[in-house]
Amino acid sequence: MPAKVDITKCQGCQGCDAICPECAIEWDVINAVPIVDAERCVECGLCVVACDDGAMEVVESKDG
Repeated sequence: MPAKVDITKCQGCQGCDAICPECAIEWDVINAVPIVDAERCVECGLCVVACDDGAMEVVESKDG
């Protein structure tokens, strides 16, 4: 499962966007929130680490 963002927690620092090695996160300038491209996300979790607000989450898929 790709990374998910909780927009109620996101404060707009864009740290997740800056750290993503796959460029899977784009910034929605109108709503000031990140948008995760599920096809590009490799579930590495770097966005979770970069997010001081706790707005990013990666839930590992059950497929292993």
